[in-house]
Amino acid sequence: LLALVVALAAALRFFRLGAESLWIDEIITVRFLAAYSPLELVTAIPSQQPHFPAYYVGLDVWRGLFGTGAATLRFPSAVVGTLAIPVAYLLVRRLYTSRAGLLAAAMLAVSRYHIADAQEVRMYAFLTAGVLASTYLFTRLDEGRRVAVAYLAATVFALSLHPFAVFLPLVHATFLAVERVASPPSGGWTAPRLQWPVALTSLPVLAAGAFGVVRFLGGARLTFVATPGAREVAVVLGSFLGGWSWPWNLLVGGGCGLLALFGLWRGRREPAT
Repeated sequence: LLALVVALAAALRFFRLGAESLWIDEIITVRFLAAYSPLELVTAIPSQQPHFPAYYVGLDVWRGLFGTGAATLRFPSAVVGTLAIPVAYLLVRRLYTSRAGLLAAAMLAVSRYHIADAQEVRMYAFLTAGVLASTYLFTRLDEGRRVAVAYLAATVFALSLHPFAVFLPLVHATFLAVERVASPPSGGWTAPRLQWPVALTSLPVLAAGAFGVVRFLGGARLTFVATPGAREVAVVLGSFLGGWSWPWNLLVGGGCGLLALFGLWRGRREPAT
């Protein structure tokens, strides 16, 4: 079943991969590759884009080897986007059940957002795969040093792609801290020898976070992200439901509401889940 889901994911991501010409964000990526050498990209990208340079450097090497066609440039994203499907399965299977893992893999396989990311000359398919791989390895940290080293590599890979990946090791570190308070360590998740991979990836993130707070208090703003709030959430939800014709908008909106209420009810009955 997993093989069928991965095959479906691959078909959706490679179908008409080069049918459309590059769009503006992809063109920006290519222009950076044309303007800078791989070594220059390491400093040029963080100073001129809200990204980190690993994807650009790797893509520049790929472009030099295989060419600059639209399908060729999108090919790495399609491959990594497909590989993210079994990783999602492994993560959710470890946390819950094989059936839940298959459902998660199937949902990611047909996700319009993920398919779009896997058909772009951008780093987002790589970021998704890195986050999934890092979190999967995080759930296996109690298996020894090799897994810890793999966790470090996956986390650093995600951090090298996009600033928003800084939340990843912070979430993992927060989980370890809560676990330590909730149940004293007895050799499992919170054993000191297993915390060093998370600590190593969290320390530079905390330093960068402190720098960001200082900049933010000094007047810096994220101009490409709207300020969140109740009004923005209501507008987005209303716009989404407004895209459906009657009575489908009522069915979709009511279904989302019922699922939310059901989730809250189950959460009260089974707090651990």
